[in-house]
Amino acid sequence: MRSARRNQDEDGKDERERIPNRLWQAAAGLCGQHSVHKVSRWLHLNHTSLQKKAAKRTRSVRRTSSRFVEWRLPAGLAAGSATAAEYVVEIEGGSARRISMRGTKGYPNEKFDFLGYTFRPRRSANKHGKYFVCFSPAVSKKAATAMRREMRRWRLNLWSGDSLDYLARMRNPIIRGWINYYGRYYKSALHPVFKPLNRALVKWTMRKYKRYRDRQRRATHWLGQVAQREPRLFAHWEMLGLRPAAG
Repeated sequence: MRSARRNQDEDGKDERERIPNRLWQAAAGLCGQHSVHKVSRWLHLNHTSLQKKAAKRTRSVRRTSSRFVEWRLPAGLAAGSATAAEYVVEIEGGSARRISMRGTKGYPNEKFDFLGYTFRPRRSANKHGKYFVCFSPAVSKKAATAMRREMRRWRLNLWSGDSLDYLARMRNPIIRGWINYYGRYYKSALHPVFKPLNRALVKWTMRKYKRYRDRQRRATHWLGQVAQREPRLFAHWEMLGLRPAAG
């Protein structure tokens, strides 16, 4: 029992030596004796785990080593809030970031929008078929919403007096321009954008032909057969391969 207690005291002493003195001085100046005791006990228990967590997070972001350069006490620590302690990790290259023990702060931004694209980590496949994560662009959510809003304004289901070829000639230049620009990278991200266009064409079929009214599945199959016979009729059929089911 005495040997175990002696080993525990020695471990606590070593742990006290590894913790920067700046933190202890700040805690002594801001907190009462009871709160300082809580802080010291919490640091003894968590200092090593904090170092491991910071090193792991830093390696996952920059694949480099990390070391502690500063300890700071937040304002809430004076009231005994030891769990709100934060520390700063220095990353090689001169940059630094704050990591919170709550696990919801301190992470860098992993995506941004530029010229209608969203750049963020995505899953890709190499020439051997193996998947990996890369930082690549795709159509942004804002641009996709704008395209869907414009297609709703067309109200294709009300153009039942015109032929399917006429609708294709009227709208293909716009559709082809969208796909040429936003489909240059990660073209599959455009599939959710143009699926509503196929549904609008199905509604056009149901409104134009009496035999397909209130028969959505049959209208979809008829439109899919047209897409099989004329795969280049609409630009999204040709460039994305996004055709209705032929049954």
